[in-house]
Amino acid sequence: MDNITTKRERNSNIELLRIISMLCIVIGHFVGQSGILKIYNINNFNIIFLNIISNGLRIATNIFLMIGTYFMVDSKYKSKNILKIY
Repeated sequence: MDNITTKRERNSNIELLRIISMLCIVIGHFVGQSGILKIYNINNFNIIFLNIISNGLRIATNIFLMIGTYFMVDSKYKSKNILKIY
């Protein structure tokens, strides 16, 4: 039972990975949804490259969620928190 009540220490390397994944999510949304490819008349090679990069950056969402849930796994469940969100 003691393991459930104790909090994990945060590792700065994992926090850095989380920050990088946040930036990758923003970059992926910008490239994929901003219309920048049409504005600057980027050639076909660059469009393919940017599409591969933006689709590859979608992995950052999974990394961000997994890190967040890793630190939340041991926290105690409180139903009033769900009501606060609602």
